[in-house]
Parts: sequence; C-alpha cells; structure tokens
Amino acid sequence: MNPSELLPPEIAELEEAEPLLELNAHLEQAARTLDLEDWIVQRLKHAEREITVNLPLTRDDGEAVTCTGYRVQHCSVHGPCVGPVLLSPEAQLAHLRALAAQISLQCALLGLPMAGSAGALVCDPEQLSERELRRLVKDYAAALRDCVGPYKDVLATDGNEFAAAWMHQALARAHGKVEPAAVVGKPAVLGGVAEGASAAGAGVLALIEQALAEQARPLPGTRVAIQGLGKVGGSAARLLHAAGAKVVAVADKSGGLCRDSGLDPDALHGYLQRSRFVLGYPDAEAASNADVLESACDVLIAAAAGRQINQQNAPRIQASLVIEAVHGAITPAAEKILRNRGITVAPDILGTAAATVAWFVEWQHGIHFAAATVSEVQAAVRTRLLEAWRAVRKQAGRDAVSLRAAAYTVALGRLAAGMRVL
Repeated sequence: MNPSELLPPEIAELEEAEPLLELNAHLEQAARTLDLEDWIVQRLKHAEREITVNLPLTRDDGEAVTCTGYRVQHCSVHGPCVGPVLLSPEAQLAHLRALAAQISLQCALLGLPMAGSAGALVCDPEQLSERELRRLVKDYAAALRDCVGPYKDVLATDGNEFAAAWMHQALARAHGKVEPAAVVGKPAVLGGVAEGASAAGAGVLALIEQALAEQARPLPGTRVAIQGLGKVGGSAARLLHAAGAKVVAVADKSGGLCRDSGLDPDALHGYLQRSRFVLGYPDAEAASNADVLESACDVLIAAAAGRQINQQNAPRIQASLVIEAVHGAITPAAEKILRNRGITVAPDILGTAAATVAWFVEWQHGIHFAAATVSEVQAAVRTRLLEAWRAVRKQAGRDAVSLRAAAYTVALGRLAAGMRVL
C-alpha cells in the first residue's frame, strides 16, 4: 500500500469515525497527492452556508411542538447546489456537512455543473400522520424560499416522491410561479422520472459490469449478495437478474434470505409489496444479516445503512468485489482489511453516484419545462459513471492507491481547477 494514501491512524483504524472528520482526512490526503494550495483545501473543508429553521406544528391531538430543519450548501463554484432533504429523527449537522461536501466532489467526479447540498427535517415520519408530515415538509420548503431554487439550490429527496411533490407546491406558492427544476425526485405527473428508482440500480449494474469486464469475467452466472432491498438494492437485484446474474442472498432489517440456485427478485419484490419485509418469504432459506454479508458470492452490494461492513466481519467477506451503494457502509478499518485481502471496493462516491446523475437530468429537463424519460436517465447514468470509473482506475494505477483515494484525488483536482479561475 502506498504510504501517500494512508489516512491518519486515528481515522484509518476507527470503526466509528465521525463522517466529516473522515471526509476531511480524505480531502487532505488527496490534497497532498495533488500538492494543492492551502486556501483551496480550507475552502472545501467548510460549507459555504448553513441554514437552521424552526417550524411550529400543531399535531392532530392538539399538542404544539417545534421541529428543527437544516440546509447545508457546500460550494457553489461550478453551479447551483443539489442535495437531498432527509426525514430522520437522528439527523445531525455534522452528517449533513459531510454529505453536502461529498456530493460536491461527486458532481466534480461525474463532470456535472453542480455542487453539493444536504438538508434534513429532524422528525420521525413513522410517528407523524400524513397531514402532519405534509405540513412540516411544506413549511420547511417555504422557510427556505429565499435560499433555494433552480439556479441556487435544488431540493431533492431520498426517494420520497410525496415529499418532493409537497416541496414543489410550497416553492411554487412562495416564488409566485411554477419552477419544475427547483425540486427533483418528483412524481412523473409533475415532471419527474417514471420509475426513477431504477436509475440507482442501473448505476450499480454498470459498475459491476465494468469491474467484471476488466477481469475478463462475464456477468451471467455471477453470484451476487445484496444487503438492503430499498430503492437501490431492490432495483439492482431485478436488473442484475435480468442480465443473467444469480442473486443468491438478500437482507433487509427483518432478516435475510439465501438460495444457492438463485432468488427471483421479481417474485420477491411482489412479496415485499404485500408484506414490507423479507421475513416469511417461502421460496428461500431464512438467514441472518451476517450470513448474507459473509455468503459465498462474487459480488456484495452494501445498500442498507452505514457501518455494516466493519472490522469484525471484513475478514469473513467472501466477495471479490464490494459495491458501497450507501454512504459510509464500510468503516475505514474494514476497508483496510478488505484491500489487504485483495478485494476490490467501489467506494460510495461511485456507488451512490447514479442518484446524483438522475437529479441532474431531471433538473436539466425541468429548466426547459420538459420531462426526462427513463431511458435518458439510464443512458446518462451509464455514460457518466463509466467515464468516472475509468478516470478513477487510471488514477489508482498511476498512484498505486485504492479506488477511494483515487476518486477523491480526481474529484478534488477538478474542483480546484474551477476554483482557481473564478
């Protein structure tokens, strides 16, 4: 391992590195490789703007409460910001700062004329009625009306089309005009992309196909395990199955399933539509989450939550390729173990990039009051991701570093080039 890519020991050996601390360590590592000016590094380590709003809400039972909302806008050098609005009781500013910065780097890596942002409503949607949640989401968008818009900061969602529709309506009223490009991730009827979730799966499929092709290995017959069956994992499972891969293990928060001859993702999807969880699915063996992560497979897709692949289970991972399809699924300590074992890791800056490309395509069409098609989004995802993958692989080979270190180097170099001329 090249010493130039080593993170500080206090980061590289950690299981629970604070996201912003970890990201800044990667930035500093890439800056050393590029010999960047200090002012560029310092500028990118801090958000351009942070907004906090406090939203009063009268609940259905008459109780008066206040909900806090955040929006972090990282760096608007290359264009308007774009980023999700999370609905979570655990949302914290530190996480949003890290996410906004990573989306900026992701946009640079993908060649998109946009920058990163991230927001959140600190609430538990499961504990709110639809009326309460609608009121909060609309009030959040309205409170940000002077700071967001198609040429400032584009609001997105983490797959919740209803929330996107509510924000779209709230901003239209606040701005006095309909702006389709102010919010992305909308329902198709409002100018969003039909089956938009398939973009995430298409991105994962493209990365797997390219990685296998470089090893002269065909996709048909490849054994795949997937942790997480949400919009990313679920769509990836169906696309991989259609392409001839064998999905041998899956897991969600209720547990896991294994079937050596391969699962039918379409049948499983139908079951999930009825029952919500894989628990009780009849055509496979029940398994634990650990069983799925450590199953006998060629490719492992980590699409569930952060810190799922850690120092304890990394030595038992059998896949030769791991796709980090959610932010922070692999701890720094685990990644060190995987790389020492010769396992290829496609880092989250690539593994989650399809959503960012989909946002960009919807935004681009929305500027002209047009709707993008599924085929347009999937084509853009494939083109942008494969171009980024090739640039990262080339950088990794030149510097003898991991794909994660190379991705940050390529992205930071492109961001710095834009900052120097403005």
